[in-house]
Amino acid sequence: MLSTPIDSNLVDDDYSLLTSDMTAEEAAQLTPVFQTLTDHLSLDGAVLLCHSRSLWNQLYFTTEQSLDSDFIESLLGQFRAESRWHCPAGILDFALPCHDELAALTLFSESLNIELTLCVMLKAGTTTDEALFNRLQHYLQILTTLCEHITRQRILQARLIKKKRLGFIVEATGAGTWEWEIPSQRVQLNARWANMLGYQLHELGPLSIDTLFNAMHPEDRETARALLHDCLQGHTEYYNFECRMLHKSGEWRWFHQRGKVTDYNAKGEPLLMAGTHTDINDKKRIEIALAEKASFQQLMFDHLPVYLFVKDTDYRIVMANDRFISLYPPEKRQNVIGYTTVEEYNKDEAAQFLRMDILAFASGSSENEEQIQFPNGEIRTLWTKKVRFEDARGQSFILGVATDITNMKASELAMQLAKTEAEQANQAKSEFLAVMSHEIRTPMNGIMGMLQLAVQHACDEQQQRRLELARTSASALLTIINDILDFSKIEAQKMELEYAPIEIDLLVQRIVEEQLVHLSTKPVQLQVDLSDLPFSRLTGDEVRLGQVLTNLLSNAIKFTAEGEVHLSLRGIPLDSEHTLLEITVKDTGIGMTEAQQQMLFKPFSQADSSTTRRFGGTGLGLSIVHRLTHLMKGKVSATSKLNEGSQFTATATLSSPVRLQQLPEVGGVIVLSSLHSQARLLCKQLAVWKIRFVLINSLDSLAEFSGKMPPNMDWLIVDDALQAEFNAWRNNKKQAHLVELFPANLATLAERNANGDAEPLPKNTLHKLNKPVLRHELFALLQGSAKHVAKNADLSFIPSHQMEAPTGRILIAEDNPINREVAFYMLQDAGLSVLSAEDGKHAVDLLKTNNDIDLVLMDCRMPVMDGFAATYAIRTGKAGEQYKNIPIVACTANASVQDKQECLQAGMNAYITKPLRKKILLDTILAMLNPDYTI
Repeated sequence: MLSTPIDSNLVDDDYSLLTSDMTAEEAAQLTPVFQTLTDHLSLDGAVLLCHSRSLWNQLYFTTEQSLDSDFIESLLGQFRAESRWHCPAGILDFALPCHDELAALTLFSESLNIELTLCVMLKAGTTTDEALFNRLQHYLQILTTLCEHITRQRILQARLIKKKRLGFIVEATGAGTWEWEIPSQRVQLNARWANMLGYQLHELGPLSIDTLFNAMHPEDRETARALLHDCLQGHTEYYNFECRMLHKSGEWRWFHQRGKVTDYNAKGEPLLMAGTHTDINDKKRIEIALAEKASFQQLMFDHLPVYLFVKDTDYRIVMANDRFISLYPPEKRQNVIGYTTVEEYNKDEAAQFLRMDILAFASGSSENEEQIQFPNGEIRTLWTKKVRFEDARGQSFILGVATDITNMKASELAMQLAKTEAEQANQAKSEFLAVMSHEIRTPMNGIMGMLQLAVQHACDEQQQRRLELARTSASALLTIINDILDFSKIEAQKMELEYAPIEIDLLVQRIVEEQLVHLSTKPVQLQVDLSDLPFSRLTGDEVRLGQVLTNLLSNAIKFTAEGEVHLSLRGIPLDSEHTLLEITVKDTGIGMTEAQQQMLFKPFSQADSSTTRRFGGTGLGLSIVHRLTHLMKGKVSATSKLNEGSQFTATATLSSPVRLQQLPEVGGVIVLSSLHSQARLLCKQLAVWKIRFVLINSLDSLAEFSGKMPPNMDWLIVDDALQAEFNAWRNNKKQAHLVELFPANLATLAERNANGDAEPLPKNTLHKLNKPVLRHELFALLQGSAKHVAKNADLSFIPSHQMEAPTGRILIAEDNPINREVAFYMLQDAGLSVLSAEDGKHAVDLLKTNNDIDLVLMDCRMPVMDGFAATYAIRTGKAGEQYKNIPIVACTANASVQDKQECLQAGMNAYITKPLRKKILLDTILAMLNPDYTI
């Protein structure tokens, strides 16, 4: 293989290859060498061996093959084995023997730090003599010099290529670059470096190492200089620093500076340093935000007022906050991480912890309340929740959060004790109120009952007036007592509503008749308007609704010296089952200032102290109205002007509305009245019922109208203010032909008595309609079937309880002798037979021995046997089978809803309260004895 001849064309190619990197002078020196070599040597065997593999690849120019390391070693080994030549020192390290076909020389180049070996193939027949060796040595020296030059050129070329490639890579990464020639302090930056700071490269001016430092934040410069110094001194391989640099916009941005020394001189001093410049502003801000978040989370972790810990699947603590660690004795706190609960707690507590840990790992969470003794000996109550979670590697842990609820549990216990005490106090208050109600109403029943009886049997007018004043005073006292008791119940939250059907018209009638006594000495007209209320019955608490009506109406009457008090009711449907009842009371009284209106609904407050002195009262009425309307899902409001009057509006939500009965067809109505307000309301109601009406305000107008009387006029209603004139006009024979044209039905519009009875009917009239006109009474009048309207012109108006004389025998069970006597005479005066008992047992015994008793009036609170026990005995047949269903009416001084319910649940049929009112007592008894009777 080595002896294969080489083509001369290839020799020229090799020569051209070798001389491509030479100067003309170097090429001229090399030409004779090749010419000589071709005379004596075979060029295909000319091999330049380099003991540096990288440099070998650059210098080797054999045309046929590349010599691998095995070949070279075998070749040189053969030369060394036959070594006979010695070369001068300093030129050749050693000389290889001259073989018949081979000759080789080796030369060491200090400048390249390599060893070159020239191996040549001798032509056949060539003698290896001294002259040939000398020429070979000369050629090798020339080749060594040329190789050094070529090597430097190729190294520089390789560096340039490498630098260009590196530049492409750096450009692709978008990084800025810098090079620092340390001896000259000159700096080279690429355009990207300048662009990152918002500049063009030429804007940075003369560049030096200070260009880099001056752009840095003042707080970062010293650190950067120190790190750079360490790298130059060889203490660190790289200069690596994250710093803030000033952008052209004025913003401080984060950059990563990285570099290293890339060249040294023969003394090992750094000559060149190069590096990169990367914008990490977004990354750094994220890192800072994450660090701040982590810091905040750690701060929370350490300072939350709970015990936080993390356990691994071996149930060991791997993380805990300071509060948790503080549970351990000081000498153990350094070693808490790694502990298990088994190691620090007693057996029972550790077992409980382990159960909850296992549950949390299995189900995802666990929670429980427990009282434990901490390692520091303290006993506390904790509420602990444990939640399973996984880290980024998929390993499971549980996070435990334990809250110390010791103080909360103590507070709960204290609150429970306080609640119990409050309930006991409320119970005591309720019992006190019940006792007060009973003890006050019991003597008041005697006072008012006897006064009612005395008024009926007064011998003369003066005596009757005095007794009436006493009864009025007692009634006022009872009102004050009721207000105080009711307000106390509301304050104690013991006021409960009772829901039952309410006959609105009858409720209004009762309230109006009760208030008329206060109008008997005043020139004040009371007007009632129910024309905007399409319902006759609603479901709610009649007592409390009546209380609202009473307080508003009595308040208006109290503060109105003259003029009018107007009561109106309006129904506003909320849905098919509920109606908002709106009550409006308007007066022409003294009115109020703005400041006084602010105090209206506060308890125990009136306009000023002089109001109490002048008008009386406790100042509780409107406060009670305010709270009662709130209980009934309504509200109350007021508007007023000083010296002009006031208007109060109260609402209450009631249910199950029943519409007013349809009035049968009625002909026209003529109203003769000079009282415009009263007549206007009467006509308004007629218009709602779609009844034709004519309002005439004088007799002259009546005479004029009589001549052109329209047909089908059924009623003539005459106001009592014109009654005398009308009677005289009617009785005048000259008007006889006109009188014949009047409707057949005549009615007088007259005032009521203070006690609810009507004034005697004027002679020659057929019917009477009371003032203020009430809707149901007008309805009954027009319908022709009212109980409260007299049918005989010569008879006075007869109250309802006298129209049906009660009959029967009544048993009174009452322990108080005065109250027993009051009830006895009220019933006896009404024509009833009365039997009395001192207690419940006595009543049962009397029933056993008397077989003609029709009803029992039962007091509830009695000695020996109370009313409830007596009722039970009667209902279970202990008084005889015939009396098991006898009507029993509860008569008690306890006036709450609960008391009424208790009585009805005990088996009593009805319930009335003390002080007894004769009309209510008799109406109730009549209703019990006659199912068809309407109260």
